[in-house]
This record gives sequence, structure tokens and C-alpha cells, in this order.
Amino acid sequence: MGSRTLKGLLTRFVITELFYSIIVVFLILFGIAYSIGTGFTYPADYPEKQFPLMEERVRQGEVTLDDFPSFYGVQIEDKNGEILSSTMETKDREYVKNAKEEGSAQSAHLFASKQFMYLQNEGQNIILSYRIGSDFMSPVLRKYLPNAEVLLLIVSFALWVLGFLLILGYFTRGIYKELIKISETNDEIRQMNLDFPVPKSKVKEINQVLTSLDMMRQELASSLKKQWQVQKSQRDTLQALTHDIRTPITLINGNLELIQETQPSPEQSELLMNLEKGVTRLNQYIQELKELSGISSHKEEKSPITKQLISDWCSFAKSMAMKNKINIKIIHKQSSKLLIQSEELSKAFQNVLQNAVDYSPEGSDITLSFEDHPEEYRITVMDSGQGFSEEALKQGTRRFYTSSAERSGHIGLGLTIVHEIMMKNRGRVTLSNEKVKDEIIGGKVILTLKK
Repeated sequence: MGSRTLKGLLTRFVITELFYSIIVVFLILFGIAYSIGTGFTYPADYPEKQFPLMEERVRQGEVTLDDFPSFYGVQIEDKNGEILSSTMETKDREYVKNAKEEGSAQSAHLFASKQFMYLQNEGQNIILSYRIGSDFMSPVLRKYLPNAEVLLLIVSFALWVLGFLLILGYFTRGIYKELIKISETNDEIRQMNLDFPVPKSKVKEINQVLTSLDMMRQELASSLKKQWQVQKSQRDTLQALTHDIRTPITLINGNLELIQETQPSPEQSELLMNLEKGVTRLNQYIQELKELSGISSHKEEKSPITKQLISDWCSFAKSMAMKNKINIKIIHKQSSKLLIQSEELSKAFQNVLQNAVDYSPEGSDITLSFEDHPEEYRITVMDSGQGFSEEALKQGTRRFYTSSAERSGHIGLGLTIVHEIMMKNRGRVTLSNEKVKDEIIGGKVILTLKK
């Protein structure tokens, strides 16, 4: 495979076109010879060769229109210049006048120009005209068709163009069939279908591209396989960890309930309350670990972003913010035909919103925006808190990340879960700070989904 080159194909095309052009020229020459031989047309110099005979006929005496072949234009006048009979065209009057004054005249046309000759005898003045070039013998064809030479050029050019387009189409289809293999291979790789056999091409350069794509496919498949194995191992480890932690937590909860039944002292009650808060945090931690381990394996039918879905998100945001006496402002509520896994994206939105609520002071605002753009769909959540630290902007979506200022009550998995969900859905999470005159007025999280 790959024995041909693009240069070779181009050379072959040029040679084929040249060969076809030569054939067209031979067909033209054959057509001219055949039409002259059969009397269908006359040679270009035929009227000129016949002119001495016409001249002799005029000198012999009076003539009529029937004395001249039909390919001559004839105007017969008496000695006073009165026209007795004529087959001349009206548009040729000026040339007739010039021929009478100078003895001959010629029309200034690029194709099918005419020669005008002035003859006379004792009683008549005769002006003859004939086309310079080959033409039809039939007067009917000469009347309704252009000059035979012009018509031959038109037909020949049309025939050559038709052949050129057919030859070009043949070679173009051949190259397109090879190029489409690159496009199909690229589509398969883009759709992560990495088990298909990469086709071969008959064109060397295209085959080299396909070989490179095949190597990329194999490397990508190997890399993804390793990544999936690592993810599976991490998921199994997280599942085992959450299972192992639940048992001692259950025992702690049971013992706490027993201690509370013994009517502990106020000091002991405060200690028990702190223990309960710690157990609650551990339960939240385990729940987030379960969510994180289940993201990559979760499958869901995709559906568009409807107005109802956006309304549900807004209602959830308002109910969550109400508990913390926070106001929700909504700028845009645009639906989209983009297909998403609505359950997972809702989970991502809820985590971002929870993060915004946690860091917004009472009485402040959280601004939401749902925008549909030509190439992406964007969900923006902006709070009125202290914003993200420089470290959080860089590592906020990394697993188990918590900055020193954020450690109380936060275990660093909320935005990680959001990041994992967005990555799975060909999207991204962008963290930034909203500023007014270089002063941070809140943190902003943008969820972007590519179309």
C-alpha cells in the first residue's frame, strides 16, 4: 500500500489531460477534413479561388443572382447606381460603398470577417462579398448558424472542457476516497473508539498520515487503559476505605447514645456535642468519598438543558440560600439543546452552590447565570465572600485540597467532585475572583460545557 505519491498522481493527471487534448485536436482536424470532403463545408480559401471565374462571368455580359454560388453575397446595380437585385445584408452597406470607391473592402471582425469586391461590365455594377474562412455549403445553415470555423471552435472548446471536468472529477474522486480515510479515522479517535482497524491508503503521503494516526490511537488506547486501571484502583480503595470507616463510626454513635442516657454533667455534655459534630463531619466525608468513587462508573441518559431543569436549579438555590439568609439574583436563564447528564450536572451545581453559601455572609447576594453560547454552555455562580486565595485558584479542584483558612468544616472534596463531573462531560471548572477597583468582592465559579 502507499505505492503512489501525490506528485505521481498530479503527473498522471497532466499526462492524461495532455493526451486528451491531443485527441481533441485530431478529432477537430478529422472533422474539418471529413466535412470538406463530403461537401458539408468548403475550405477557407474556396470563395477566393472561385472569384476569378465570377470575374470572367461578369465580363461576358449581364448577370443575375442565379449566376453566383449561394456563398457569395451579391448586389447588382445599373450604371446609374440603382440597385436591381441584392442579397447583401443591410449592415454591410458601408463596406459596399467602400468597395465601390476603392475596388475592394474588408469588414473588421475578429471572426467571420467578409471580403467585398467591386466588378463591372458594360451595363452593370456588381459587388460580391464572401466570408473569409471555412463555412457551410448550405445557405440555410449559413443563415441560422455562426461561421463554421467559429462553431467548430465553440464545439471543440466545449468538448475539451467537458473532458477536462470528467478527468478532473475522476482524479478528484480517487484522492477524496483516500482523504476521507483520514477524516473517518480522526472521527473514530475523537469519539474514543480506539478498537477499530485503521485503514490503509494507496497514496504514500496519505498512508503516512494514517500510520501516524494509528500510532497515536495505540498510544492513546494504552494511556487510557492505564488511566482506567488507576481510576478503578482508586475507586476500589475509596470504597473499601468508606466501608472500613463506617464500622467504627457506627460503634461511636452507639456509645454516644448510651452515654447520653446516663445524664452526663454539663462539661461532659459539651464534650459529647463536640464528638457528635466530629462524627457528623466524618459521615459527610464518607458521603463525599462515595460520590467521588461513583462518578466515573455512573451512567445516565443524556437530555437537553430545559427551562424546567433551570427552574429546578434556581428553586434549589433559593431554598438553600434562605436557610443562611442569603439573596439569590439570577441574570440569565437560557435553555439549550446541548445534551447533558442532568443528574450529574445538578450534583456539580449543588456542590458549587454549597461552596458559595458557606463562604457568603448573611444578608449578602449570590448571583447565578445560565448562558447558552454558540460553542458552549456556561453556568456562573458568584458569591459575596472573601474570594479564593492564590493557592486555591491554582489547586482548588485538586483532591483533598484545603487551604489553612478553609480547614474548619471543609474537607476539600466539593470542588473536586465538580471537577470530576465536568471532566467526564467534556467540560471544565474555572475559579476566579470578582474585583471592583482591584478589591475582591467575591468568588466566582464557572462551569463550562463544550458543544
